[in-house]
Parts: sequence; structure tokens; C-alpha cells
Amino acid sequence: GAIAYITDDYQRALVLLNDAYKIAELTKDDEAIGSVNSELGIVYANLGEDEQSMEYYQQSYEHYKKAGELLQAHNSLNNIAQNHITLSNYEAAIEVYKLIISESTKDSPSHIMYGVYSGMSWANLKKEQSNPEAAYEYLLKAKHYLQGTQRYDIELQYYVEEAFVLFQLERFEETLVII
Repeated sequence: GAIAYITDDYQRALVLLNDAYKIAELTKDDEAIGSVNSELGIVYANLGEDEQSMEYYQQSYEHYKKAGELLQAHNSLNNIAQNHITLSNYEAAIEVYKLIISESTKDSPSHIMYGVYSGMSWANLKKEQSNPEAAYEYLLKAKHYLQGTQRYDIELQYYVEEAFVLFQLERFEETLVII
């Protein structure tokens, strides 16, 4: 199913993943059910069916959590938050990110936590009652996890985001330094 959607054969992916879902349900293996739900969420996201996608991601989160797979559970929540941001539902995204933060541990991967805090920053900046100060605070928290990602593209993205937030705060000298 995953190979089918990677090759843009979404109808075949849906058929195969629904078959996989039936098999996973028979096994009552929460990790397998979570995995299939996550894949279905990806397919529906690629089809532009964001609400349907979020339903599958939510089910994925619940099954992964029951299976004790916190990393995969948080990945599903992160996908939900990203869909909310795509739909300009920034307050909803913030609530999902808060859930991830509340459930995270010291062992949570840096790249996940970077994405969570970066997403919180963006959502606070873009929400109806924009809060650039909170956005900057979350961006600084994201920076804490930047070194753990060991990816230069993410580091570059961080500095672009920081310059953008500083510009919104009208801290122009600092914006120029970052750029």
C-alpha cells in the first residue's frame, strides 16, 4: 500500500491498505493497526482529504499509544498538527502540539521536538490573535533541539524562521544579523 501511494497510485493504495487494516484488526496488534492507520492518513493527506486524514492519524495515535510506541504516537499527532496548520486551524494545532509536549520524555528524539516547537512558533505567529512574542519563545525552545537533528537544511530553516519572527517583532537589527 505504501509503495502504491509513493508511486502516486492512490486508488490501489487505498485498496491494499484497507485489506491490511482488516488483517491487522484480526491480529488485535495495536502497533500494526496504528501503522496501517498512519499509512491511510498519509494517503488521504495526499488526496487532499485533510479531515479524513486526521481521523486516521487520530486512530493511529490511539493504537500506538496503547502499544506503548510513544515515538510513533507523537509522529501521528505531529501529522494532525501539520494538517491543522495547512487548514489554518492554528489554535487546534497549538492544542495538539501541547499534547505532544506534555507526553514527551527526555528520550523524545530531537528532530521530533524541534518540529513541535517550531510548529508551535509558526502557529502562534499565524493565528488570528498573532503572538510574535510567544512565537519567538517557542522558536528559542526549538533551537535547543537543533543540534540533535544534525541536518543542515533544518538549521537553515531555523534561521530563516528566526529572521521572520524577529522581523515581526520589529527587531530589525537582529533580523539583519540572523540573515
